[in-house]
Amino acid sequence: MLISKKNQTGFTLMEIVVGLALFGVALIALTDIYLLSQKTQNKLVGETRIQADARFVMEVLAREIRMNLIDYTAIDPADFSPALGYLPLIDVAGNRLVFMTTSSPAICEPGTASCLAVKQNDSAWASITPRGVNILKSEFYIYPEADPYTIVGNQYAASSTPRVTIILSSENITSKQAEKNIQNLQTTVSSRVYKRF
Repeated sequence: MLISKKNQTGFTLMEIVVGLALFGVALIALTDIYLLSQKTQNKLVGETRIQADARFVMEVLAREIRMNLIDYTAIDPADFSPALGYLPLIDVAGNRLVFMTTSSPAICEPGTASCLAVKQNDSAWASITPRGVNILKSEFYIYPEADPYTIVGNQYAASSTPRVTIILSSENITSKQAEKNIQNLQTTVSSRVYKRF
């Protein structure tokens, strides 16, 4: 018995192969788009995190500068070339604070190459840098270079409010080079403590 070709329905082998090929190309394209979006999302999360962490460090420095005086007695005049690698402060009670970048493993978090550390009076150094952040550079430009609260002769050594320009460069710690981000921040902060009477 012969079967008529007119009554047969379905796909030929060639139609199935072409359909599978088109489905495979579409699936590969969708996978690539998904992986690219994941990579972009991870990079953005890293950027957001390093920005927040760098702003945190900058705000800690700014708050301490506003609430304290620059400790001019702790600065060697030869260190002004042109920036300081450390920031000495003193509060109205006479307590001393020093900020500086260090690469000491005893101070920095594990896995961190360098961090910003603070020392109060004779206490031990402590890191103020969040975990997962390397401080690449911290520079402090102090103006004026002479203590404006010291009287030299019959006038003050300088006639402007002390201020510090902070330049901070940091990077996030990640094993993936594509997700590594560097954040550069700069700000100028004036002390709000006024000593002249």
